[in-house]
Amino acid sequence: MKSLLLILTGLLVGALCALAAAKAVATRHAHERATMVVLAHHMDALRRIGDEAACAGEPVLERLQQIGFAAQELTFAFPDLDTPGSEFARRRHDLQQAADSAAADGIGSCQDLAQATGTLARVCQECHRRYQ
Repeated sequence: MKSLLLILTGLLVGALCALAAAKAVATRHAHERATMVVLAHHMDALRRIGDEAACAGEPVLERLQQIGFAAQELTFAFPDLDTPGSEFARRRHDLQQAADSAAADGIGSCQDLAQATGTLARVCQECHRRYQ
């Protein structure tokens, strides 16, 4: 009986330790994943706006600004990669510049939005090919 109780206690302690370790591993790269999810969300929102033929106006400008802000956040999400002069820093800057440029130039038509979305998607893919 004493052996059984000792075995069950050992199993319970082991399970609790495994659970704690699994949780620590799961949250290890949470900031990086969350930043990429936010960027993907705003890109999808831009595509939906284009699909709805409401291609100009404040919603488009807001999404482009949010993509620019999220591009800045990449510096904090990936501090080991985003060092001065690194390829990652250049690609992050390209994304931010593409979003800021599209917002500054203005989106006046669906064709403008499609071009801006295409440019942003291309910049994202170039980085993902290297760093995903």
